[in-house]
Amino acid sequence: MVRAAVLDDYQNVAMTFADWSPITRDVEVKVFDKPFANQAEVIKALQGFADHCRYARAHPFPRKVIEALPDLKLLITTGARNNSFDVKALQPSAVLPSAAPASSAVPTTGIAFGLMLELTRRVGFENARLKAGAPWQVTIGRDLEGLTLGILGLGKLGQRSATVGKAFGMKTIAWSQNLTPEKAQAGGAELRHKGGPLPQRGLVTIHLMLSDRSRGLVGAKELGLMKKTSYLVNTSRGPDCR
Repeated sequence: MVRAAVLDDYQNVAMTFADWSPITRDVEVKVFDKPFANQAEVIKALQGFADHCRYARAHPFPRKVIEALPDLKLLITTGARNNSFDVKALQPSAVLPSAAPASSAVPTTGIAFGLMLELTRRVGFENARLKAGAPWQVTIGRDLEGLTLGILGLGKLGQRSATVGKAFGMKTIAWSQNLTPEKAQAGGAELRHKGGPLPQRGLVTIHLMLSDRSRGLVGAKELGLMKKTSYLVNTSRGPDCR
């Protein structure tokens, strides 16, 4: 019987998201809901598994790990892009990397605007205070309507954020390294030079892939350009979750 490992399922939900019964005759599925401490622990735990389904992409698969798992035949990841696989190490081997369809920009956009609403309306903060016995609210909320939404990176995620921002009545401006005025307009935003003034009454949301060009893109200088009345939201992946 083939053994398959579902990794990084820290919420124990993978087995409820699909009907696994059609493969249970031929495949033994084991879910790992706890993180591995190091590469040695990864290698020890995954011996004998032919199929690894990477649910949350927390554990990288560098050459050392791949070469130490002789039974490995298939690596599956959520989403089409996963930089934690050592693709060069996979090429000469019999291991097949694969990807399951992701839900595009929808979750990230929802999270970004959820954070914006929490920053401006403090709903979660006030809810926690109420449950703790506070008599009344202390927040004076701000409307998103009329604020400027600055988008760093006007790709698929950035364009969706621009659409949602307009639905809130926000003015949308954008910047990325290869963005032109025409592309910005087509994406629902106005091109703004990165070194120019960032929103004085608004929010900046970052939707850029981590790369040598984008690393450190927003630093002390850029943060210093923002007014105290502005907010920064970053839903881009960090170096350990790519």
